[in-house]
Amino acid sequence: MNLKLDIRKDYDRVEWLFLRSVLGKHGFPCSFVDFIMLCVSSVSYYFVISVCQFGSIILQRGLQRDPLSPYLFKLCKESLSSLFREATASGRVPGVSVCHGAPNISHLLFADDTMVFCPVNLPRVQHVCHILDTYKLALSQEINLHKSSAVFSRYTASKLQQRLAELLGIQLENRDDIYLGLLAIAYRSKCAFFAALKDRIWRGIQGWHEKTLSQAGKAILIQVVIQAIPSYAMSCLGFRKLCYGNFNCWQLTFSGKIGNNVEFIG
Repeated sequence: MNLKLDIRKDYDRVEWLFLRSVLGKHGFPCSFVDFIMLCVSSVSYYFVISVCQFGSIILQRGLQRDPLSPYLFKLCKESLSSLFREATASGRVPGVSVCHGAPNISHLLFADDTMVFCPVNLPRVQHVCHILDTYKLALSQEINLHKSSAVFSRYTASKLQQRLAELLGIQLENRDDIYLGLLAIAYRSKCAFFAALKDRIWRGIQGWHEKTLSQAGKAILIQVVIQAIPSYAMSCLGFRKLCYGNFNCWQLTFSGKIGNNVEFIG
């Protein structure tokens, strides 16, 4: 089972007392911790209405969108990793492995996204809920249930999927959902997996045909847009020759067959 969790307004809900405790646990000197907390807690806001300034709002929690905020938030989010590492070591949330002999993975953190991996087992899923509740109470975070989802193996019974999804309070993942430009659920057929990507590129090309563009303008659109759309997918997954050939064919068709200088770069 894979849980994709979305944290609602994660930066704005960080408890300052918890942040101070986290900085201390990471071994930062007291003077440095005091300085950081002074920077965080000394922010105030004013309202400007009809050129007049009103009020002064002193915040009680949250991290501002300054260059330091992402690093402080990552330190706070490390506490969630610690909870999962402890649960994995004790066997309560063993995680999953991609193949025999591979290490078990219980969670992944990428940017603001959190993914949790767990065997389909009621007691273990309940412990995952306990870990998330502990994290929410400590950091005052709130999980956006409408944007969070669960993915199960195709071998998991539908009734069990629904039961665990109701326990977690989240919905089942739609197989057509997009994550980072790719389908959230991979298919065995690479061509079927890249169908959404191909459709996106083809729709863009069809829209450009209606515009009067010079050969130089077409070349720039190809290099900046068409070749940029699949770049992330190509860095993660291997392209089939058929998909690669389709992309090149579309580019040459759109460019008016201006020569071999316009070529899809893999």
